[in-house]
Amino acid sequence: MNTLIPRLNAVAKTPPPWSLTTALVAVVVAFVFVVIGTLVGGAWFGGSVEALPPFAQLVGWLIAAVLTALFVLQTRRAAPDRDALRMTPGTAPLPLILFVSFGAAIAVDLIGVLLAGGVFAPAPELLPFAQGSAAAAPGFREWAVAFVLMIAVQPVADGLVFRGLLLPSLRSALGGIAGIVAQAVIYAAFHYLAFTPAYAQGQGVSLVYGIVVPLLEGIVLGVVRVLTGSTRSAIVAHAAFGIFAIAKLIIIVT
Repeated sequence: MNTLIPRLNAVAKTPPPWSLTTALVAVVVAFVFVVIGTLVGGAWFGGSVEALPPFAQLVGWLIAAVLTALFVLQTRRAAPDRDALRMTPGTAPLPLILFVSFGAAIAVDLIGVLLAGGVFAPAPELLPFAQGSAAAAPGFREWAVAFVLMIAVQPVADGLVFRGLLLPSLRSALGGIAGIVAQAVIYAAFHYLAFTPAYAQGQGVSLVYGIVVPLLEGIVLGVVRVLTGSTRSAIVAHAAFGIFAIAKLIIIVT
């Protein structure tokens, strides 16, 4: 602990080659892509924006994540920006990051269960498939898209925006630990707003799973990014949270 706090609080002498405003704009653009993806998913698979079919929601969020990742990679393709994204390997082996982060995902979820009064709820992206209805039970295509979204595409998109762009800017502007917390707050707010349709269905999911759990997740992923010096490591850590979310859904639906 005596060495951990100084490491988390240490800020690079050279700020990232983009401004905090640029990083925040990327967050806004990512949210716009969520809206666009939702509209496209609804157009392809039917349903209104207020009541999208579960599969349409998944496809919409998958489209949004792909667009977000492409946007960041395209706008930060210049060498200084690309290097500052820190997509290179970190200081810890990726299998170790995956294992430790899976344990962190379990710990965060246990906190959520306790704060939610014992409610064992799925991730908001997977909420429509855990309502106890045979009609809502995920089939092969739902499982396939959920795996791709939760374990691959969403970790990359979120990692690029929040841990690649936003976190270094916030740490440079606010300080080390304050930057990690601020990044987690914005991450939690973004996900609650982005997944509002899931919560708006009135399925009784506590706001703990919409705000507190993503906040804790954002802190964990931010800490991984800082300690390893690698956005790639933070993406792998996020994938571990996605693996846990899929496993949790399997437990719930079976």
